[in-house]
Amino acid sequence: MTISVEVSADAATLVGDVARALTSRLAAVQASGRVPRVVLAGGSIIEELHRALAASPGAVDWSRVEFWWGDERYVESWSAERNCLAASRDLLGVVGAAAELVHVPPATDSGQPVQDAAATYAQEFPAEDFDVVLLGMGPDGHTCSLFPGRSDDVLSARDAVAVVDSPKPPALRLSMTPARLSRSTVVWLVASGSAKAAAVGSALAAPGGTVDPVEVPAVAPRGREATVWWLDQDAAALL
Repeated sequence: MTISVEVSADAATLVGDVARALTSRLAAVQASGRVPRVVLAGGSIIEELHRALAASPGAVDWSRVEFWWGDERYVESWSAERNCLAASRDLLGVVGAAAELVHVPPATDSGQPVQDAAATYAQEFPAEDFDVVLLGMGPDGHTCSLFPGRSDDVLSARDAVAVVDSPKPPALRLSMTPARLSRSTVVWLVASGSAKAAAVGSALAAPGGTVDPVEVPAVAPRGREATVWWLDQDAAALL
């Protein structure tokens, strides 16, 4: 497994670079006769990526791509806070994703306690590895709903966890675990802007990537073949 860093001039260039790399990878998987399995994320730079993919879908048959989310806010299904609604609006609904291949995390109107909702969502995960896991990162080094200082139990859990005390509202969330996110051919972490520079520097400064994932959770998910940090120059300023 390799860890590499790709630095683009600015946020717009970064989005274009990731979009082209993603469409190329998905098209190659489809050319091999398989349906690609992709984990989507939330966050402003990922939403820009979704819009770029919708505008330039490449050679991908998007009706033959299977989707999950790395995390979701446990709120009403119609809430604008949900990552899946933004992705459906900006990407999936535009490119014609097949509803039966889109695995939407449960919402509070399912009536389930958040712990049961996490277990329900985990039942949607494939037996096979993902092809691409897309991740964003917060200025504090969190990714998905895996926040710094959380229990080791969360980081070591198998598939999905319920978060009941998120330091960012809303408090209740569902999240894939690092172990499940790492069951992917590649993990791509996308970060943009000077506000992310300190966290990026902390994550990538230690030789061999020996940063404590409890302190910088974004370092925990790693692809089986490759982990790529896609950055713009501002986010990479402290490397």
